[in-house]
Amino acid sequence: PSAVIPADKFLLGGTGSLRGFVSGGIGPRASSGTMGGDALGGNFFYSANALLSMPSPSLLSQHSELSGMFRYVRLFGFVNAGTCVDVLGSKSWINVLNSTRTSVGVGVATKVLGPRLEATYSWPQRFGPSDGRRRFQYGLSVSIG
Repeated sequence: PSAVIPADKFLLGGTGSLRGFVSGGIGPRASSGTMGGDALGGNFFYSANALLSMPSPSLLSQHSELSGMFRYVRLFGFVNAGTCVDVLGSKSWINVLNSTRTSVGVGVATKVLGPRLEATYSWPQRFGPSDGRRRFQYGLSVSIG
């Protein structure tokens, strides 16, 4: 069998995949280093997200020069769940269920000249002792296509 190189592994965490956890913050780790060890990645991951959003209240309507800038601001609440594991053997799905991480939180998002800017505050609900967690996060994303 050929060796698996790190580039063939999945990493999970961060605003784009699992809010409340740092990028690469969950999953298999080396036994030494920060946050319980360096992220090694897994050969299986899933990430699920439920989000409720609403337009921001028009608090700036009396300032017409500012209201246009904040027209696309949305407030949202979310629930995230996911995991990143090495799936091997007959009990692999039990490992997936047991290693699932969850978080809840609130955020604000806007479009700035095309890209989407997001800031969130999260409360990780289910996490492991070596997981890298971060309550406040921000991110920028671009849709292509």
